[in-house]
Amino acid sequence: MYKHFFLFLVLLALACFSQADGWIEVKPTGDVPPPVSGHTMVEMNGKFYLFGGQTVDGRSILNTLFVCESSGNEWKKEVPANDPPAARYGHSAVVYNRKMYVFFGQGAQGNLDDVWAYDYAQKTWEKQTTPSTYVPEARNNHASAVAADKAYVFGGKMAPDKFFGDLWAYNFADKTWTVQSYTPSGPTYGASMAASGGKLYMFGGQNSSGVHSETWAYDIAQKIWTYTNPSSFPPARKLSVAVQNLENLWVYGGTDNAREGEKKDIWQYNFATNAWTQKADGPVAQSQSAGILLPQANGQDVSIFVFGGISPQGTTSTTWQYYSSPQPPDPPQPSQKGILAQIGALGKGRLALYRLSYDKDQAKVKIDIQWAQDKAKLSLWYLHVPFGRAENTELNELEESLEAVSSQEDLENFHRQHIRHFKRLKVEQAEQQERKGISHTMSVKHGTLILFVGHDSHTPTARDIQVQISEMTNLPKKVQYFFQLGNPDKNDVAQKHFVQFPVTPSRWHSCYPNGTGKESIESGNGLWKWNFEEKYKFAFIPLALITFELP
Repeated sequence: MYKHFFLFLVLLALACFSQADGWIEVKPTGDVPPPVSGHTMVEMNGKFYLFGGQTVDGRSILNTLFVCESSGNEWKKEVPANDPPAARYGHSAVVYNRKMYVFFGQGAQGNLDDVWAYDYAQKTWEKQTTPSTYVPEARNNHASAVAADKAYVFGGKMAPDKFFGDLWAYNFADKTWTVQSYTPSGPTYGASMAASGGKLYMFGGQNSSGVHSETWAYDIAQKIWTYTNPSSFPPARKLSVAVQNLENLWVYGGTDNAREGEKKDIWQYNFATNAWTQKADGPVAQSQSAGILLPQANGQDVSIFVFGGISPQGTTSTTWQYYSSPQPPDPPQPSQKGILAQIGALGKGRLALYRLSYDKDQAKVKIDIQWAQDKAKLSLWYLHVPFGRAENTELNELEESLEAVSSQEDLENFHRQHIRHFKRLKVEQAEQQERKGISHTMSVKHGTLILFVGHDSHTPTARDIQVQISEMTNLPKKVQYFFQLGNPDKNDVAQKHFVQFPVTPSRWHSCYPNGTGKESIESGNGLWKWNFEEKYKFAFIPLALITFELP
């Protein structure tokens, strides 16, 4: 009996160990930024951009921009083509449409009320001049997040005894400010904020009652605050690292105002379940650090990189990496870009089509398809149309036919007329965790890659079909997704589609019959996602088309 009990304890310990997350120190090379606090970090095009902050002696404020290639862990000092903004710390920074936007902060002469945009492709700074007459007051240690086409800025402070409780929306397109609401928890600074699913989520900060641990949700459309009342939550704190993806917010470190009150714990908040979960403690207690979140290669786990901040030993220039996987991940490879998409359902001979236009040769493109296991069978057909095909009449006609597709009938005609040009992948369909899958890797030359995902009409409907196109050196310049609307089984089950990129498209356009569904956009920490949920079933089968142009 004791032998069995001992064996049980060993197995339990091994199981717990195998599921552990953890931290490792990263030792980058190059122009590593100095020990700094109150700075910001964002991710753009596979690189970390660190701006501003206050140095270790507390007397120097920076307006330097540092860039780190996350694949090589090497920092470089960026030299912009024009003059940068005034030096600052306690500012905020977000990414929208290939630019980093910097809001407010504490400068050498006091608080700042300006907004700047940095275009990483052009290496230029541009001050954003607003036509609004009613604008936020100058402030520092506020929180900000991006939802749809707006940045939301909350709280902050102007002086040791003057805090703000206002929530503002900044429209990127026309550079206007609109006040949205005032938080029920009162004026607050040093809070953490995230955006997901049409809501803003706020945690912690300091108000007139002191440092707190409340979690609030703000419905952007309804303009309503709700106290989420989670069953458990992190201890009270302010000035934490806050990073997010589409499903979760992570909060690391911060301070509770006590002597040596810096924290080293990290917590994960799930937007859908309203649940906080404590993860592995960090190696160092610190506040006023900055962080970046990157997805790991398996698409499920994440890595969070934290740089700088204030610890009980002083201001630091150390980089730490948190990993949610059981083992430390391989160094991230942002040069291997990925696109993730979902087809709601395919049944009764239906198909979906992806068209990807590359302006450079790709040594490797990996295609993975997974769908719900239900005895359903799918097939994958592909065709590469090279650039400069002037003498190939058939391929020219094929491209012209695809350009003219605007209805379900057009797509079916295209399929019948040109399927002879396509190659069907001869691969085994693997089963894993109640899902089936197809995987294939190929090289793609400069030109167009066309993918057909087809359904075997003699098998049941396949649902929640995820298509991942990854391990590319460069993202395609244009991605088009053709899909059929309506449930194949003619029931009331809503069909959900999405396309997700590691960059924000420079342009995108959708075309589908009016009243057939609702689309929405989500973005956060380097991920941009287009969602479409069908509303109705149909007696006929309409076609939808979405086109993305990428930077």
